[in-house]
This record gives sequence, structure tokens and C-alpha cells, in this order.
Amino acid sequence: MKLHSVKRRLVFASVLLCLAVITVSAIWVYIGTRQAILEVNDEHFREINEKLLKLLLITHSPAGKDCDFDAEKVVGDSMKNEPTSQSYSYLLLDSNGKILAKSKNAPPEDLVQMRHLGFDNIKDPTHKGVWRGVTVRLTDPQTGLPMWLWFGEDMHLRAEVEEKIVIPAIVPLVISTPFLCLLLVLLTNYLFAPINRLEKEVSRKTITNLTPLSTKNVPRELYSFIERLNFLFHEVDAAWKREKRFNQDSAHELRTPLAVIMLNAENALQTTDLEQRAYHLEQIKRSIKRSERTIEQLLTLAKVDNGLLIDFSHTVDLISLLQEVVAELVPLALKQNQKIMLETEGQASEIQGNEIFLGCLFRNLIDNAIRYSGEGASICVDIREEDNSFQVSVTDNGRGMSQEEIERVFERFYRGSQAQSKVNGVGLGMAIVQRIVGLHQGDIDITSEDDSLAFVITLPKVRKG
Repeated sequence: MKLHSVKRRLVFASVLLCLAVITVSAIWVYIGTRQAILEVNDEHFREINEKLLKLLLITHSPAGKDCDFDAEKVVGDSMKNEPTSQSYSYLLLDSNGKILAKSKNAPPEDLVQMRHLGFDNIKDPTHKGVWRGVTVRLTDPQTGLPMWLWFGEDMHLRAEVEEKIVIPAIVPLVISTPFLCLLLVLLTNYLFAPINRLEKEVSRKTITNLTPLSTKNVPRELYSFIERLNFLFHEVDAAWKREKRFNQDSAHELRTPLAVIMLNAENALQTTDLEQRAYHLEQIKRSIKRSERTIEQLLTLAKVDNGLLIDFSHTVDLISLLQEVVAELVPLALKQNQKIMLETEGQASEIQGNEIFLGCLFRNLIDNAIRYSGEGASICVDIREEDNSFQVSVTDNGRGMSQEEIERVFERFYRGSQAQSKVNGVGLGMAIVQRIVGLHQGDIDITSEDDSLAFVITLPKVRKG
């Protein structure tokens, strides 16, 4: 299942989270501010109520029983001095619930609630509102009976004052929300810029363009990912090159056996001698078997390029191997009236190596000598024993090579100017030779004097490691 863009989901989640946080913050500010205002107003009520209580006690004359106490005048005159007296309401009740004094906007009498000391809420069914007030108790000095002073405010009027205080505190949060969301979007785009750049770079990659991705200005979280991608690109590029090399090597290595098969087939068709025909058919059969071995060696060589370990611990007799290779290529030499000789100093020439690879090595060297030395040339294969190695040289008296050609002869696809005009090829034979010599921990040297050319291969008797 294809998921939505991570960037879009992150932006959406960030904006939603931002809106949720700001909404919760605004509600918190609103509730907290209203609670603070409530506490401040309640404290203010308590102070006014206590002031009124003291005023009543001072102005209430206990000197005579017939003294008339005008409580409404005392409380009313006192409330005129309050800056917000119009929003305040008060009630003074005696022990029987009789109103001794009250404001014009006083709420309905709720004797039960108003006689409850402390803060209370009085419902006003007439105006469908609520009054917030505080009740204090005092004793009438003349009668000794209790009196209740209730002081409060219409919650609707208080709410208007609260909104004037709360809304300015919330407005900055609301106004800043769109800008904060925009900043989140821009910040997300900025943080995802390396990922977008990486996506574009990867989208341009093809089998012919596997160059490493740039690690410049890359976040730490992406660095190892890009390094791994670059490693994979390198591996894919190497595998692609190995595949191309295998195809090229296959075409190069199968060319010689096919040429031998074609030559023997032509000879078999042209001769009327049954023995000669049988001989040529037998050569065709042997060439097919050698082609099978060539394919096997190419596959093995490809496995080596892929990192597969090859067993080089077998004992290989170089003289026997060279005899087989020379015998295989004699028909090509005879076709160009060439002489090919194998010279040895002794009978024992065993080394540690891989017979298939060594056969490929010598077949390439001798085949090149036959192809490039020219018609009527002489080719000599010589094997000599040294202290800890054997030296095999393939010499011909053909045209030789220039120093520039010697320096570049092991480059893949390189072919000298004269070779290009005389012989068909792709320039892979000597690259294969160099690779096999390296696998056997040997050395290869080229000497060219006048019209002679010699390839000298030095192979150790025992490989190291």
C-alpha cells in the first residue's frame, strides 16, 4: 500500500498539533483569567462588605432605645462613593427577614441563601441571571438579634468586564496562529530540502549513470543512508561492468575455438580421403570440448570478479599443458604457413595453480602470436626452470611492437594501429592474460627488438597464501 507523503503528513500533523496547543492554551488562559478575576472581585466584595459592616456599627447609635436607625441611608450613602456602584447590589436583613436596606437593583430575596455566611450565587428568574455575593453576620446592638448584610454583583455585568480583560489576552494567540502554521510549513520544507534533492538525484540515476550521490550539506540522519546508497550504486556499477566484461571476454575467447572448428570443417568437406576426413571430424569434436572448457573458464573467471574464491592449490604440469595448447592451435599456424615450436629443458614443470586459467593464459598468448606475427613467421614457446619459479616465453619474429604499444597493450579494448587493420579483434586478450598472471602471483614482461617480440611469464612454483 502506497502511503501519503511524509512531508505532507508531518505538515498536517504539525499544524493540527499547533492548533490544538493554541486552542488548549487559549481555553486555559480564558478559564485562568476568569478565575483570577473572580477571586479578585470576591476579595473586593469582602473588603466592601467589611467596610459597610464597620460603617453600620459606627453609625448605629445604641444610646437610646428610641433611636431610629436608617440603615438604607447609611449603606446607600456609602455605596455612592464606589466607582462601580451601579453594578453592585446590597441587602440588609434583620432576624425576621425584613429588609432594612437594599439597592434599587437588588436581586430577589433568598433568605436561605443570603443567610449563608460567605460567598453565594443567587438565581434571578426575572432576568434569567445569576448574582454573585458575599454574606456577613452582625448583631443588632439594640435587640441583640442577628442581622445579615449581603453584598453582590450581577454576573452578566461582571462577565462583560471579564471579557474586556480576557479577550485582549487571547487575541494575540489567535492572531499568531496562522503565522505560526505558516512558519511550520516553511520550516518543514526547509528541513525536507535535502530529501527532495536526494529524490531528484536518485531519479536521474540509470544503469549508465551510477555516480555517487553528493553528501554535501546532508543531515546526520541521511548521511549513513546516502553512504549506503553510494555503496549499492558502486556494487551495481561494478556488477554491470563485470557483466559487460564477461560478454566481451566470451566473444573474444570463443572466437579462436570457432575458427579452428570452421577450418577443420572446411578441410573435412574438401578432402575425399576417409582417414583425413575422420581426422578433421575428430579435431572438430576436440575443439567443441575445448569450447566447453573455455565457457567454463569464462564463467569461473566471472565468479572470481564477483569475489568467489577459486582453488589454486592443484598441481599443474606446465609442459603437458603447453603441449595441449600448442597442438590445439597448430591448424591456425599451418593455415598461415607458420612454424610453431615448443622447447623445454626438463621433464618436471609442476606449479601450484589453476589449470583452466593457465590454459586460457597460454592460449591467448600463442593465439596472439599466430594472428599478429604475419604469414610465414616462426613462433617459439620456451619453458625454463629457475630457483622458485618457471619462466615461459612466447616469441615470434613478426613485426614487433613500439614502446607506446607495449605500455598500453594490457588496456582493455586497446589495439595497435597495425593490428586493427590486419586482424579482427576487440582488444581483450592481453587484459585477460594480465588478470590470470596476477591471480597466480606471477609477473609478465614484454621485450621487442627489431622484428621480434617476446612475452615472458614468470610463475612461482608455490603460491603464497
